[in-house]
Formats: sequence, C-alpha cells, structure tokens
Amino acid sequence: RVEHALGLFKDIIAAGNEGSGQRTCGNPSLAKNILTIGATERGTASNTIADFSSRGPSQDNRIKPNVMAPGVDIMSAQKSGQNGYSAMSGTSMATPTANGTVGLMRCYLQEGYYPTGSPVQGNRVSYISSALMRSMAMASATSATTKSAWFNSSNLSPRESTCQSTTRALRE
Repeated sequence: RVEHALGLFKDIIAAGNEGSGQRTCGNPSLAKNILTIGATERGTASNTIADFSSRGPSQDNRIKPNVMAPGVDIMSAQKSGQNGYSAMSGTSMATPTANGTVGLMRCYLQEGYYPTGSPVQGNRVSYISSALMRSMAMASATSATTKSAWFNSSNLSPRESTCQSTTRALRE
C-alpha cells in the first residue's frame, strides 16, 4: 500500500515473554524502526515491569522495549470460540493497549487538537510519519524506573532502566 511505503504506518511489536534476563528481546522486537512493547503489572503496580517481559538492550545497546503497557491479567476473548473472556498475561496483551494509544495520538494530531487541546481546523496535521508517532509514544510517556536485569556494556554494572508506559499519556 502507498501509506506503508510512505512510512505512515508504525510497526508495533510485542517484546516477547522470555523473562527478566539480560538481552532477552529477540527478533523481530530488536528491529530499529519499530516500536517494541513490553509488559508491566496493572493497577497500582503498573510501574513494575512484569517478570515475564523480555528486556534489552539490543546488541548495539539500544534500549528495548521502547514502551511499556499493562500486560498482566488483561481480560481478553477466550480462544475456545465461546462468547467468554478470561484473564491473560503477556506482552501480546500489552501491545494492543499501546497500539490503541498510538492510534489516539495520531487522531489527536489529525483532528487539530494540538497544541490547544481543542479541535481547530487550521491545526490539523495532514502528514504524520511513523517516525513522529514512535517519537511521540516514547517522549510522552511517564517514566517507571526500576532496577533492570541488563547491564551497561561500558562498565558492565547494573544500571537503572527507564521504561515507558504509554497508558499514562492518556490519563494526563
């Protein structure tokens, strides 16, 4: 499609559920120009990275995942084909939350809400690149600083990892 060729769509990928060890993110979540989503606990524990959520950094020391969203005990449709729901956990539960948030951020720009907070015809943004959406998702989130399981290769010591939670951008 033309929109994808122009970079208007953002690839949003789950980080994976390989645990809290160093460099547990794998392909395709390590790609440079995608938004990689990790999972946090939910509710009052949403500043805590879920134990199962994969972590970075990448081999070239980029921070992955880029954004975190609640991914523990998320109500989802049952896979049995019944009309029921069940609580599920994983970065694949966190990814739709982040995807929806990015979609709302895009609509915010398209409808002219930026910078006034009210829809203004003259403020509508007609071209919104995927790079802009990735940057906005990462920059507009609030930090949830926790001790991470990965190390800074320059000194090989544990360091604080700042993970982003896109769901907080909507609350403010």
